[in-house]
Amino acid sequence: MTESPSPTTKRILVVYATRGGTTRDLAEQVAESLRANGSGVEILAAKKVRDITPYDAVVLGSAIYFRQLMPQAVRFLEQNASYLTTHPIAIFSVGAQMRKNVTKNHAVVDRWVRGSLKGVPQLQPVAIEHFAGAIQFKRLNLLWRLLVLITFSELGDWRNLKAVQDWANRIYPQLINRPNT
Repeated sequence: MTESPSPTTKRILVVYATRGGTTRDLAEQVAESLRANGSGVEILAAKKVRDITPYDAVVLGSAIYFRQLMPQAVRFLEQNASYLTTHPIAIFSVGAQMRKNVTKNHAVVDRWVRGSLKGVPQLQPVAIEHFAGAIQFKRLNLLWRLLVLITFSELGDWRNLKAVQDWANRIYPQLINRPNT
C-alpha cells in the first residue's frame, strides 16, 4: 500500500487502531483520497508503526471504545508526541455513537476524543473529526459480541464513505502546507 513519492512529494502516514476492522476500512478511504491529491501515503496499524520520522504528516484514526480512543492509538500519540508537536497531525474517530450524526452526538464524541488526548497536551491537531462506523459481528470475538449486544441493541453499517473522503480532501492542504518546525 505504499506509493513511492518523488523527492518533493509530501509523505503522509495514515495510522489506525481498530477492534473489528471498520476503522481500518475508513483509514484506507482517507489514504486513497490523500494519494489522489498527490501525496505519498503509507497506511499502518498503530501497533506496527516503528518510526514516523520519514513522514511529513500523520493522520490517526481510532475506534471509540468505552468512551475513549483505543489504547494503541493513545500509546502511538504518547510515544511520538515530540515529533508530532512539530508536524501536522489530524485525528478521526469511528464509533456507533455517530450513527445518528447530530450535533449532540458530535459534541459527546468530541469530548471523549479530547479526553483521550489529555496525556499529550502539547499536541495541536490540525483537524479532529468523528465518523459513524459499523458493527459487524463476524469481525468480533465472543466477548465483544456480548458487549455490543449489551450496550447497543442495534447492528448495522452507518459508514458514510463520501464524508470520509470529503474530510480527507479538506484536511489535505493543512497536512502538506504547514512547515515543519
